[in-house]
Amino acid sequence: MHDLAVFSLQASLTDSEAEVRLAVIDSLVDIWLSDKGASDAKAHEGQFKSLAGEGEGKFTRKLTDTSVGSLREIQLVETIASGQIFTTVIYAAKHPASVTIFSSLSVMSVNNVITPVQVYPRCPKVIRSLVESFNDWTLGGRPVPAPKAIEAFDESAALDLCDLLQSPARNLPIIVVSVDPDEVVWSELAHELSRDLVGIAQVVAVNEEGSWVLTDELGKQNSCYLGAVRLYWPVATQGAAGLKGTVWTAAHLIDAFGEGVPGMRRFLSQMRRTAMSTAALTIAPPQIIGKIQSAATHERFLTLGAEAREKELGSIVDENSQLVLQLNEAREQIAELQRRLAYSRNTGGSDDNVNEGQTAPLPQAANVHTPPAAGELRHYKKIGKKGEVDNLVVTKACNHNESTWRPAFKAIQAEKGVQKLEGRDNWKSLQKCSACTGGGRWRVQW
Repeated sequence: MHDLAVFSLQASLTDSEAEVRLAVIDSLVDIWLSDKGASDAKAHEGQFKSLAGEGEGKFTRKLTDTSVGSLREIQLVETIASGQIFTTVIYAAKHPASVTIFSSLSVMSVNNVITPVQVYPRCPKVIRSLVESFNDWTLGGRPVPAPKAIEAFDESAALDLCDLLQSPARNLPIIVVSVDPDEVVWSELAHELSRDLVGIAQVVAVNEEGSWVLTDELGKQNSCYLGAVRLYWPVATQGAAGLKGTVWTAAHLIDAFGEGVPGMRRFLSQMRRTAMSTAALTIAPPQIIGKIQSAATHERFLTLGAEAREKELGSIVDENSQLVLQLNEAREQIAELQRRLAYSRNTGGSDDNVNEGQTAPLPQAANVHTPPAAGELRHYKKIGKKGEVDNLVVTKACNHNESTWRPAFKAIQAEKGVQKLEGRDNWKSLQKCSACTGGGRWRVQW
């Protein structure tokens, strides 16, 4: 059994609010199971043919009431034609002043064949529905964002993003998507990421102005611009120096995943695997679930006669044996993850995707700037605006007509920016495209 993803939600509620919340949870689980193919989703157990493919599935629903709290446990097991068995477990615990949700997604193969297996985990629809339905969920005391990309399209919103990125209190990865209209690879990427990574990551879209603020506040090396996508992991210490993650430039996205919807789907799949596998390793089951289960066993044991108690003890021994096996599996997984981490540190890369038969992301391009050659026509775009010198990078030509290019006689900040970037000012001409938005695009004839 291999853990693919884990989701954890908690809401502080009064007893009456908790009862209402549990009723909604039951209803959403009914819808989820019905969409899977269950004919009677309210039953304690059932089997069905999948409506989404050739596989089949079965489910169980269990309710436990104790003096500590109540616990709903839903288990869905789906078998697909390739021989893989996917298990989704959802716990909904009601205890004093709160409701806790915990869900895990795992997979195992029934074929004893040693070969790379491609697995594409997805967030269970019921989890997404829960986050969409209520805005008071938290994870580790921090709000869980709605499955919708935040827009950092002005200075204020972008500054808030910078503060959040650098905050040691942040416990979710943030994925920033540059939606520069001249450079964006997939226009719907931010929206799709926010839906796919609900509960385990926050997605933010930045336009040109937002990118300028990121460059000015975090530095060019930590910014996101010109259609790029950057993943920022939570930081241990305050400040931009602690920012860690991965960046995919627009060119890298096209080269590694391809253009159009198929390319976007491949990238989404990889991002799901990255975020979900990390969540599976770092999010622990809430203690309240174990407390309710232990209380249920203890309370049931006290009501039994001598013969029944002996039988129950045998059941407990069997259950403990199973837990020992699961613990050993977990230790093996930790050892494997530690091996991968050591490999990553030694090579500067990661073998996660290689081991799983997936396409690994291209490494971040080296920050090496090539000076312009004599006679070269080079295009530049603004990525930062702090001070009296534009922060420029070399980019591709736009698609506007030649007539949109005009001589730039008083572009002092842009001239200083070109000089700073190239280390020289002996260009033959400098022009600006009148049709490009934001900071515009500059064309220099060397």
